[in-house]
Amino acid sequence: NGDGTIAKVVCDGNEYVFEYDGVTRADQPASRKLLRIVSSYTYNDAVSHESVKSIGSGFQFDKNGFLISYTEEQIDSYSYNSNGQSSSSTEREIYKSSLNYNAKGRLLSNSVTCNWEDVTIENGVKETEKGSDKVTINYDYSGDVLTKVGGATSEGSYSWSFGYDSTSPSNYYNIFTPNLAVGVSIYSHILYILATQGYLGNASATLPSTMTSRSVDKDDDGEVEVETETYNFTYTMWDNTQKVKTVETWSNGIPYGVVRFNYSIYSE
Repeated sequence: NGDGTIAKVVCDGNEYVFEYDGVTRADQPASRKLLRIVSSYTYNDAVSHESVKSIGSGFQFDKNGFLISYTEEQIDSYSYNSNGQSSSSTEREIYKSSLNYNAKGRLLSNSVTCNWEDVTIENGVKETEKGSDKVTINYDYSGDVLTKVGGATSEGSYSWSFGYDSTSPSNYYNIFTPNLAVGVSIYSHILYILATQGYLGNASATLPSTMTSRSVDKDDDGEVEVETETYNFTYTMWDNTQKVKTVETWSNGIPYGVVRFNYSIYSE
């Protein structure tokens, strides 16, 4: 926007629209109060329709501009109709988050409560399930370097562990690369976007060379399923600077993707 606030972010073709109030605060003339972030997409084929929507609201920030609390609603609706058979489902989850930072402005914890409702209709028969859960996501550091993010619910646990070696570059410009943004946001696409824009505090002082995800799921019968996956990262830097040029991701020796960073030249 003309006043320097973010109008929208486009990530993987999905738009995140930022909505603000109409009043400019006197103490911060270059910013307005963020009211909502809205993201939605739809998918259709010959027999099915899916709509996914995320709405962030109630944003509160500390004096550094870092997010300390907000509410996120996620709605996933799906319908199917073919050969006389029809079904639909709507999953609605509401997350309330409270975030804390250390003295250096790095995330320490994110306490989340979630209320959810699943409604399914199968050939005219409606079923509704409701529930709630709580989790505290903790962020561990070695000095100023992020080493692990994780939390546990009644249904299991999940974590991201970050590894470093001699090829891990210094994060001189304090950016959240996509792998770091995934690690701090975990469950939320909106938090991912806010991390990339600098709203979730200061990033790890070093960029990781590996990231391992681990999830432990418990079903109603007490069976436990454990899944792990490790990603490797290689970096290139712009000549004679400490600015990241590319981040390439590998998983099991297979190229996973490349992120390229471009910078504008800014002068007063």
